[in-house]
Amino acid sequence: MNPHRFPDPWRTAHREDGVRIPYRVEGEGDPLILVPGLGGSSRLFGTLPRTLARMGWKAIVYDPPGLGLVQEHAGQWTFETSAWDLAALMAAEGLARTSLLGTSLGGKVSAWFMAEHPDLVEEAFFYGTEASGSARAIAVYDFWESVFRDLPEDRIFKSIRPFLFGAAFQTKSARLLDDLARSFSPGHNELRTTLQQVDALRQAPFPEMLARVHQPVLCHAGLEDSLVLPCDVEATALALPAGRYRAVEGAGHSMLLENAEVCLEALR
Repeated sequence: MNPHRFPDPWRTAHREDGVRIPYRVEGEGDPLILVPGLGGSSRLFGTLPRTLARMGWKAIVYDPPGLGLVQEHAGQWTFETSAWDLAALMAAEGLARTSLLGTSLGGKVSAWFMAEHPDLVEEAFFYGTEASGSARAIAVYDFWESVFRDLPEDRIFKSIRPFLFGAAFQTKSARLLDDLARSFSPGHNELRTTLQQVDALRQAPFPEMLARVHQPVLCHAGLEDSLVLPCDVEATALALPAGRYRAVEGAGHSMLLENAEVCLEALR
């Protein structure tokens, strides 16, 4: 493959610092950029872009630098550079405005972008995102650092699996989760980028940022989520000037996989 070209149907956006952003598009409706969570790339969303396209959206998924298709070093990951990613996607597609769908860390990236560029975003949908600054949330950052820094690659998914999915889904879909565990193989640079994301989480001024987000935001919380507690998601929604809270029954942190029907109701 040409090192300067991504395989079809992937397209290329360029950040203001010249870093390439691979992305792909499903559908032809109103634009909706899907922002992945900690250590995640477009793989995180599976067939969701196709579902959103059938619902009338133009779903845009991408791989952040250091994760997915482009794993070479792209400098330090920060919330500012993650906002450059979104700006690059919009420029590449000629978008004046867009909506955002963020999962976990992806919701925080989305909020950062919305605070910095209020005229570019219509609305946002967050899933398992907390920016409440609670003591428990800060302790979770320490947990992530230990997992991605200290554990062998083949033990990472096994260690985080109990926290990524609700109890009901783990019982019902054990075989699927076994398959996911076997396919989970982050490279050295992906682990490094993930640790940079954890470091950025510790330093981000979330309360000030949330107060500057005036666009409508619907914050979803999985009622079986043991990683990000529903009360912290609700506190985040309350801190957003136009935030709303929605509980998702029968789902944990990966609620878009566990209970997609409820999660997508607001996007229909």
